Amino acid sequence: MSQLSGSVATGNHSDDSPAVVDDVGPECAVCMEPVEWVAIGLCGHHEVCSKCTVQIRVFHRDRRCCICRRQCPAVVVTEAGRGSCVYDELASLVNNGRVDTVEGHYWYHSISAAYFDDKRQFEETRSMCSDLDDPDEATSMSPSGVRRRDRRPSSAVTTRRAKWQNPHPIRIPSPLPPALSPMAIPEEARRYWLPILLSAAGFLFQLFILPKSFPPSHYDALGIQRFAPVERVVEAYGVLSKGWLAETNDRSTVDILKIRYAYELLTNPILKRDYDLFGLDYHMDVLERVKDQYQKEHFLKIDLPLLKDSLVHSTDHAFNVLTYESFMSAIAKDYPMLILLYSKGSPRCSQFIEHWKQIATRLDGLANTAMVEVGDGQLAGYFAEQRFSQQPFFRNGIPAVVAYPANCRSPSCYMRFPGELTVDSVVDWVASSIVGLPRILYYSKEALGPQFIGKSGHHKVKVIFFSSTGERATPFLRQAAQEYSSYASFAFVMWKEDESQIWWNSLGVESAPALVFLKGPGAKPVVYHGTFSKSEFTEIMEEHKHQELRQLRSGTSLELGCDARGHSRARKDMAIWYCVVVAGRPGVELSKKRQILRKAQDQLLSAVDASTTGNVENIVEVESAATALKDDRLTFVWLDGEVQKKICAFYLATDYNGACGPRGFEDDNDKPEVFIVRFQRNATYEALKADKKHNLMNTLQGQDTPDASQLVARYNGLDEILEINKWVSQVIKDGDTREIPYFTSKVPDLIPEETSKEWLSSTKSIRSAGKGVKERVKYNVFNFKDYLTDPRVGPALLLCACISWATIWFKHSQSTQKTPKDEAPKEKTEKRRRPKLSTTLFGQPTTEGAADPEPKDARQWEMEGSDSD
Repeated sequence: MSQLSGSVATGNHSDDSPAVVDDVGPECAVCMEPVEWVAIGLCGHHEVCSKCTVQIRVFHRDRRCCICRRQCPAVVVTEAGRGSCVYDELASLVNNGRVDTVEGHYWYHSISAAYFDDKRQFEETRSMCSDLDDPDEATSMSPSGVRRRDRRPSSAVTTRRAKWQNPHPIRIPSPLPPALSPMAIPEEARRYWLPILLSAAGFLFQLFILPKSFPPSHYDALGIQRFAPVERVVEAYGVLSKGWLAETNDRSTVDILKIRYAYELLTNPILKRDYDLFGLDYHMDVLERVKDQYQKEHFLKIDLPLLKDSLVHSTDHAFNVLTYESFMSAIAKDYPMLILLYSKGSPRCSQFIEHWKQIATRLDGLANTAMVEVGDGQLAGYFAEQRFSQQPFFRNGIPAVVAYPANCRSPSCYMRFPGELTVDSVVDWVASSIVGLPRILYYSKEALGPQFIGKSGHHKVKVIFFSSTGERATPFLRQAAQEYSSYASFAFVMWKEDESQIWWNSLGVESAPALVFLKGPGAKPVVYHGTFSKSEFTEIMEEHKHQELRQLRSGTSLELGCDARGHSRARKDMAIWYCVVVAGRPGVELSKKRQILRKAQDQLLSAVDASTTGNVENIVEVESAATALKDDRLTFVWLDGEVQKKICAFYLATDYNGACGPRGFEDDNDKPEVFIVRFQRNATYEALKADKKHNLMNTLQGQDTPDASQLVARYNGLDEILEINKWVSQVIKDGDTREIPYFTSKVPDLIPEETSKEWLSSTKSIRSAGKGVKERVKYNVFNFKDYLTDPRVGPALLLCACISWATIWFKHSQSTQKTPKDEAPKEKTEKRRRPKLSTTLFGQPTTEGAADPEPKDARQWEMEGSDSD
């Protein structure tokens, strides 16, 4: 940027003695146009016309002289030839600090900081700069020190600038480097910012942070060496206590309290042992309390001893305490183990023992529990963490809980409990993280149907717990959810009084706690009220783990007696047995059929009971089916035709579109089918098969003939319970009495269903404590404060500062020592560019912009004034 009032032809002059030249040149020093009106600054130069002056001062924001580059806060625009007199008046105005006022016959323009002695020139300048008369037009500093706007000019301003453009280009001298402002950062500081920052961090760490990480110990309060014996502690305290009664005692009451507390703690064998081994101090709250109580009192009024209300507690309540030998044998067992670290001198441990007993009771049968006293240094050292000073410590103090999983065999292979010690949190941590049991979620009344019942397996019994407290499921419930995951799904519901009528009408639940079993569509809920022990709940689950109408699955086909490779539910020597199946796609229609078939099964069971009591009037028509059901030769099941498409189509032959296979687009033709399969064994055939079991040809062909023949009959009657039982009874009667040819064929296998066990993903793979990469990263992130206790951090920062300073200095000195000869080859190399290839008429690559080669015999004609020449 350049200021506009100058004289090119002047001699050398200083800033304090301006050169005023009265011989006005015929042309402007910037635009080279004839000069009529000139601008004169404090430097005295007046070789720039008024147009160029206003244009550069307003639009270029440059208040320096174009000739000498001196700052000119104000200029005077006057007629050419009035240099000396105008300069004297301008100097008077500026020196008196009246540049913002109008004096005498001058008109002042604030945007350009120019005084005009001609009103016409002033009005023309103001009209052209009217859009810039807003004070907000200059809001930032230019490099030359002038405040300027940051936003782009408006269209009106751009138009006005265009009017001001001279027909000839303005030759503005190149600006000189601006002077550094007082707030500018020195170049050396910008170059060495990294070493400066590292040095400051190192000194700050050494002087302030590190001392706070190592506060004075109780031994320091007594002025003795760390780990000094009790005799030395008593001797030091005696010397200090004598000085308190002297007239020259200058110790405060707080200092005396610290000395007394250190004396009482270090003379107690148990407290001193824990403090020396692990830095444990259980009674700091006592010290803080007495400091607040006696800090304004005389030390003679202190009630001694300070720890009289915090006596060492008895350890008679401790149970199952491990020694080093018993510990090594305990972790060798293939069973989870939970260990409590306690101290005989800790009041918190004494209070937590009762909670520990509750934890042991809840985890009975799930994990073993034991206790370790911190006085056993060899054993407690396995569970302590270590700082950089190699001092073992317990991060959350004592008591602390650690756990060994079932697959752990090493003393260092354990997990620390990370949270607050409560019964519920510890039990949940062991069940989830150590044993890997599934969680049983809570559902609201709105989400119970679509989220739990609708998404659970169709073959599973729905087990719902109602709780009025909202507590987590006990471990034995979660263990049952894992063991019976193939048979049942589990959920919790929070009992609310305003919803009690809903649960009574839908499930028959009167109050909480309660347990409900939903055993299939249309089945009456089975409700139990009250609490249950582990053995009682196991008995109830064994009784109700199956649906009343069970599903034919790959894992249950042999158990149900509906597999040709197996046997009946009665015994292996049973020759003929039957299986009634309802097959279809899961949906409303299949649920209705399942409900009808379940009621038919219940009717046959009632008929069996009636025959036992002697009432045979109502069982004549279904006697065969009732007898077969009683003898375990008859089974009622349902088949998912959408998943088990092959075996469903095999039994139903050709007409199976409404029952087997997945639904198609806009296919609502769900038509479940009921059929019965007759299984028969043939002793003669089985003996024949045994003789041919070594037949190589059958083995190579992969023939696997079923053990029993199968005959299928489809039901085409009404969906009435009695009619279905009559049909089943007639089929069984005919199948048992008639001679039916023995027929075998290859039956498609049932497709194995996927078993979802989401809880297995939450079970952690246990490694040695803190040895895995994930554990190390997590430990370093959440325990960053531990690095503040490392005395190596400060020297490391200072060393890095020295290395970085030397590296920067070496690179800078190398760059300044380079000579032009050294740089020449580099510049030559940089100018060489790989030519760009372009396709020419002959397919030859040429460099872009290169001229055609000049023939050897070519010559250049001289051009004349006419084009014809």
